[in-house]
Amino acid sequence: MTLKLLEVENDNQFTFMLDNNYHMLLLVAELIISNLLLLNLDRKLLKIKIVQVEIDFVAEAEQISQTLSAHAAAHSSRDIDEAMKYWLRLEKPEVFMAQHGWGALMTIEKWSGIKVSFEQTQKKIGRNPIPGLAEQVGIDSRAKNATVRGKMVQNWGGATSYLATLRKDKGEKWKIRAVDFYNGAEDHKLIKEIKTPIL
Repeated sequence: MTLKLLEVENDNQFTFMLDNNYHMLLLVAELIISNLLLLNLDRKLLKIKIVQVEIDFVAEAEQISQTLSAHAAAHSSRDIDEAMKYWLRLEKPEVFMAQHGWGALMTIEKWSGIKVSFEQTQKKIGRNPIPGLAEQVGIDSRAKNATVRGKMVQNWGGATSYLATLRKDKGEKWKIRAVDFYNGAEDHKLIKEIKTPIL
């Protein structure tokens, strides 16, 4: 899929805005320039151009599936440290795992909190709730965020399905940001599902 990308350059620093509407790109360019001028930057030093980039959504979906498979394999080997390599390492509440089982909804937040939960649950129960194969994948227009629906590797306290969201890290690798494990047809509306754009 080809997407138009606005590129604004000043001293090798770039600002990117994504849009397929040419007139909208020009409007955004003017807004960016206006903001840069507020920083006393010379308009003559700015270079503006519209370039095209290719995003292969099929390949991105395959990479996401590989991330989930590697995460599940690490749990199967009982290697929590390896499993946590596939989570977004961020100590913020936006990284979370919601487990709905045995009549209650429990949310575990932050990378470190999820790691501790995995370790404790594996010690007490012998296994953890794990997202299985991706059945439905949605990727945003920049291929930076995604959501995945599927079945769990094993049922967990009545939960059988999951909705996960992934984000690319600084190394452009897909990492799990959050997972909502749920039972039935409805998730807990904790994650906004992404629909892959059709342009």
